[in-house]
Amino acid sequence: MVVGIGASAGGLEAVTEMLDASPAHAGLTFVLVQHLSPHHDSELPGLLSSHTTMPVVQVTDGMRIEPNHVYVIPPNVEMALTGATLHLTPRSTDRSAPTPIDGFFMSMAKAACERGIGVVLSGTGADGSLGIRELKSCGGITFAQTPESAKFDGMPRAAAATGMVDLVMTPAQIGAELKEMARHPYARQTDGSNSHGVTDDQLLRIFDLLRLVSGVEFRHYKQPTIRRRLLRRMALHRISDVNQYLKLLHADRVELRGLFQDLLIHVTRFFREPESFTALAEQVFPKLIDRRDPDAPIRAWVCGCATGEEAYSLAIELTDFLQRHDSAVRVQIFATDVSDTAIVHARAGVYPASIAGDIGPERLRRFFSRSDGHYRVSKQIRDMVVFAKQDLTKDPPFSRLDLVMCRNVLIYMDTVLQRKLIGMFHYALTPNAFLVLGQAESIGAQASLFALTDKNHRIHRKKTLPGASRLSMQATGEDQAHSPRQHRSEHAQASELGLQGEVSRLILDRYAPAGVVIDADSRIVQFRGQTGPFLEPAAGDASLNLRKMLREGLLPRGTQRHRCGAQVAPERPTRRLASA
Repeated sequence: MVVGIGASAGGLEAVTEMLDASPAHAGLTFVLVQHLSPHHDSELPGLLSSHTTMPVVQVTDGMRIEPNHVYVIPPNVEMALTGATLHLTPRSTDRSAPTPIDGFFMSMAKAACERGIGVVLSGTGADGSLGIRELKSCGGITFAQTPESAKFDGMPRAAAATGMVDLVMTPAQIGAELKEMARHPYARQTDGSNSHGVTDDQLLRIFDLLRLVSGVEFRHYKQPTIRRRLLRRMALHRISDVNQYLKLLHADRVELRGLFQDLLIHVTRFFREPESFTALAEQVFPKLIDRRDPDAPIRAWVCGCATGEEAYSLAIELTDFLQRHDSAVRVQIFATDVSDTAIVHARAGVYPASIAGDIGPERLRRFFSRSDGHYRVSKQIRDMVVFAKQDLTKDPPFSRLDLVMCRNVLIYMDTVLQRKLIGMFHYALTPNAFLVLGQAESIGAQASLFALTDKNHRIHRKKTLPGASRLSMQATGEDQAHSPRQHRSEHAQASELGLQGEVSRLILDRYAPAGVVIDADSRIVQFRGQTGPFLEPAAGDASLNLRKMLREGLLPRGTQRHRCGAQVAPERPTRRLASA
């Protein structure tokens, strides 16, 4: 495993304390990235050599890393890990505050991924906090020094504020913890195989416990990733036996929630892969406003929105595009995630100061406000986005959408569920609308449903075919997960009903009144038809409550009916259909 250490002012003392307690022959590779003066030679290798028996070397370009070594960044460079090789580049001159720790951590997340460990020690500023998010998102383990033990607590506090730090400890405690982790099966497992005895029965019992607290069925998620992240949680608790960890899950609801959140983590940042947003502005947005009715809003759905960065990024990019083209078209973005904790964070729209590196000063000024060391998304952008908890595996989708963004979600699903979700997105989109997937995702065997318009950025356009298979609105159940014969039967049935379903959809879209599907609490779970004349997001905290979204003046006084005379008729015991 690779241990990346980020330090700045006051960091030398913290690094030496950590090395004093760290194992020297446990197979770990230590890489230190410290803020150094660009005009003086570094004395770090000599200073650190007296605190460990491992060789301490200053990195040269192209140096391959080896276990049981300590590598130190030289002055006036930035460093990246590619495979097992360290690469050096001159320090960038276009930034007033270099962030070499973030840069290295991000490269380490790609190169080492789940075998990466990030440590943020004493220093001023927020360098390291973006990289810590990247490491944790890909399954790595993250540490931060306790602010009380740091000479300068800016960097440790910024890292902890991301919510992506696993353990906050003194440097000596971090070293001791690394010693224990090096002995754990997690450190010796190089892939998601079952080489450390997690049986199917144990996994099913864990899934049953997770379903009790979350309602999410993890049997349809890719098992190698699940097993790896399970071992990761066990390593944090120094538990090697799965049955012992099961006992902990039974007794500790906090750990059960912690495991649930870890299984859902995926990489997210503002304008992640910025070139993909440029591609949207150049290839997709112009088609969305071409010959559009000014009263018809652009409707987009961001699936697996996590803590909201991608949804807000889309809103900002669309706002800039519409302003450049002097367009008054409104924007409605629905952003959903299965994690209620993530949705609460997203609705607040408050993020650490480290996001400045992803956004840029001009957009930061226009679309964010600064408060108590954090940035908050402006009301203008927040009002465009409605956040809601949603389980893609069983909850109904939105409809009549112009754009669906589902990046880095399908990679966690098995093939059967991926196929179902692609069909669901096809159903949710209007003819010739767009679907954007992640870099490692594809349409797969359902190429008949979408045309690939940009291979590099995974932009697809919906095909409207009479024989296209229709979406099954039923959740993928346990029987489906274990019955390939049933899958084949349902696929054949969907194909037979494809033409009939497409005709029904066209009739409903053109002639049925606009409406929404609501649950027992009047919360909207699906939009049907053009609801813009009747509904719009209310100012303030985002809500999908029907009454809160009805336009001003549509609720007659002295009546209990919904505004605009919306009739409420039962659809099933837990849902109702409201038609405008």
